[in-house]
Amino acid sequence: YPLAWLPAADVASYRGQPEYHDTPVLGDYWLTMNSHIKPFDNLHFRRAVAYAINRDAITKGVDHGTVVNQLSWYPQGILGYDATVQNQPNVPHYDPAIAKSELAMALKQMGSVAPISFEFASEISDRGREAAEIQNELKAVGINISLHPVPRATWIKDGNSGKTQFIFNDWFDDYPDPQDFSDFLIRTGAGENWGRYSNPVVDKLFDQGNVERDNATRGRIYKQAQLIILRDAPVAMLYQSADQDVINPVGAAMAGLFNTAHWSPDFTNPANVKFVAEFQKEYKRVPTLYASQGYDAALLIGAAVRDVKGRLEDREA
Repeated sequence: YPLAWLPAADVASYRGQPEYHDTPVLGDYWLTMNSHIKPFDNLHFRRAVAYAINRDAITKGVDHGTVVNQLSWYPQGILGYDATVQNQPNVPHYDPAIAKSELAMALKQMGSVAPISFEFASEISDRGREAAEIQNELKAVGINISLHPVPRATWIKDGNSGKTQFIFNDWFDDYPDPQDFSDFLIRTGAGENWGRYSNPVVDKLFDQGNVERDNATRGRIYKQAQLIILRDAPVAMLYQSADQDVINPVGAAMAGLFNTAHWSPDFTNPANVKFVAEFQKEYKRVPTLYASQGYDAALLIGAAVRDVKGRLEDREA
């Protein structure tokens, strides 16, 4: 099937048509503030930014309802997600009055604000329009930023360097588990931790979550870590993603073409049929290639642990 991704501004004209598909995604978008670079080394300033962002203006206005507001660190569908997290004390949400109050406290401590450059990937038109909206919302509370669009390759390189002051960030699940949104993105020293956030309490909770077997207890651990992260405000959460595409059937022209990927949800061997069925039952969607890799990796690790009878410290085994 030929597939065309739709910019948010074009979605309205395709909604309701048979070839239009809207697919929720286990991925989220946020603003990363580098807590080691002025003025984002100041907690009150970071919180001012997080409280200044009007998510509705972005998701329902700029993005025409193609994405969903997200204030939690974990997206909906991932253990640890909390739809009511904004009701917790000191969790940033849109409130210009609080944003101005936090900014006043920051200015009292800092004296002045260093120039701020906001970096984002330039290839996607939606991103530029979102950045302009964020610039206006911050200006409304007294924070001025300049926009710095760069090619995607540069954006990734700059983000990974840990030297970027203020940058648009996103992540899509490699496997549907909170560990994927924790150890790789926000743990101390993680390569994808673009803001170089560090909190030993959060790291310890991640360690606990990695080994906890009870799902309910594990969920509480990640929710606890999430609250600390949001209150520390190294990030300002924006929205959870979805894909809007136009897919046109090709018919006979597709005959004789083969999928060259090393895995497909359509494989009929018993192990794959079992995996796909259980994944769809749990997550209400077809697993991706990444999900299959995560599943295989978990099976491999489990087999190795059983083979050494749990003696992980015995490397010779």
